[in-house]
Amino acid sequence: MIDKINNGDYMEKKIVTLISEHHSDPPEKTRHSGRALIIKDDKILLSHEINTNIYMSPGGGLENDESLEECVIRELKEEVGATAEKVIPLGRLYPTVAYDTEVIYMYLATGLSFSEQKLDEDEFLDVVRMPLSEAVEMVMQDKIHDAKTVVAVLKAARLMQD
Repeated sequence: MIDKINNGDYMEKKIVTLISEHHSDPPEKTRHSGRALIIKDDKILLSHEINTNIYMSPGGGLENDESLEECVIRELKEEVGATAEKVIPLGRLYPTVAYDTEVIYMYLATGLSFSEQKLDEDEFLDVVRMPLSEAVEMVMQDKIHDAKTVVAVLKAARLMQD
């Protein structure tokens, strides 16, 4: 329910305006990133940020003129040392629509082979492997807090049921 301010509907109008302004931003101002959920042998691979104890699906921002798929494939290699034969779209997410223009595109990575990570200087990530059902349970127990990872885990779990 939206609270009324000053005996009127100011708050409701303000929320609608913010959402409208977000979607009217020029495309060049929108930040895009790609994230991949990695499943191999019914297990999921997540990045675990050591400094913050946050579990995340690997990914990051677009560089230069790369496509979303190229971004996801590059980030997989960098963060978890994985090469994917195929990335399947899981949809997009607007994480903070009221005040930011970021759009996150989620993918399911398949046909994997592994080498070593190529982390950026400022990245401190472990790779954690667990059954998808355990990741879903961690989401439901509020142990995975990263919104894009929560959405991707639940979407992938649903997709794998079909």
